Order: sequence, then structure tokens, then C-alpha cells
Amino acid sequence: PYGANNLVYISSRKQFFYGGTDGVWYLDFAKRKWESIKTEGVGPQGIDHCAAYDPKRDRIYYYCRDTKKANDNFFIYDVKKSTWTQPK
Repeated sequence: PYGANNLVYISSRKQFFYGGTDGVWYLDFAKRKWESIKTEGVGPQGIDHCAAYDPKRDRIYYYCRDTKKANDNFFIYDVKKSTWTQPK
């Protein structure tokens, strides 16, 4: 959907991450193909998302504007664990 996913370069994997509401994919440069990744946890919903990669912690901080409660709009995607979490 429009504005529901983000494209982020992940330096630890040397790959592009494409993910959000629809799931998570990494671009395999050698095969020139997107690979779907199984994730744990509940990911973001809605549209109008933005994201930033933290190379030190190897995770993506993900903001989702389209939520019912303001404290439900921030997510963290852990690249190594393929896990979505929401900080308290």
C-alpha cells in the first residue's frame, strides 16, 4: 500500500531492506531478486511511515503516523533477530 513500507540500506547485511505493513524483504544483489523474511512480533500498520537505520545497534527505528493512540506509533526492527518490538 501507498506509504506503508520503507526502503533502507542495511550496512551489516550489505542489502536493502524493504518493509513495514506488508512484511519484510531483502534485496539479493547476486540473484537480482527480493527475498521475503519471516519476522517475529507485530509490525507497524497504516500509512505515512518513516524509518532510520542505527548501524551501531543494527536495528531500524520505525515511526508510523497512522495509529489510534500516540504511544503506539513507534517500532524497532532488530535486523539480526528479524523481530518487531515496541518500546514502552
